[in-house]
Amino acid sequence: MTDLYHQITIEAPAGRVFAALATQEGLQAWWTEDSVFEARPGGMAEFGFWERSVVFRMRVDELDPPHRLVWSCVSGPPDWVGTTLSFELATLEAGKTQVSFLHADAQSAAKAIAERNTTWGCLMRQLKHQLEGIPFNPVFAVSGRLR
Repeated sequence: MTDLYHQITIEAPAGRVFAALATQEGLQAWWTEDSVFEARPGGMAEFGFWERSVVFRMRVDELDPPHRLVWSCVSGPPDWVGTTLSFELATLEAGKTQVSFLHADAQSAAKAIAERNTTWGCLMRQLKHQLEGIPFNPVFAVSGRLR
């Protein structure tokens, strides 16, 4: 099993960053418009891509605003089921927030892991750009992102 880790600094307060990660509207703004999110422990999150030919369903395991959010994948592509996604937020100086992201227990082949790692890097950039008001740049777009 492999863990994928990303860390990024965003020029926005932790509360705004957390809202982008833990609300349906926030997720739709930077990840996929086909997002549904129940903001409570035990709630479900659902993310659809490519006209719902791929759908990820996540259980909200932890919701500690504005510090920590943890999801477990309960259905979707087989190599995602059983993985855990966590977001840790730390407040930095001048209203900045550091986001530490971990996708734990990935069980894919090396090529798929590399592609997933690249995708998460692009998604972290999309999150940053959305929160900092930087216009959407298709260079950073992830295939299947609904815009």
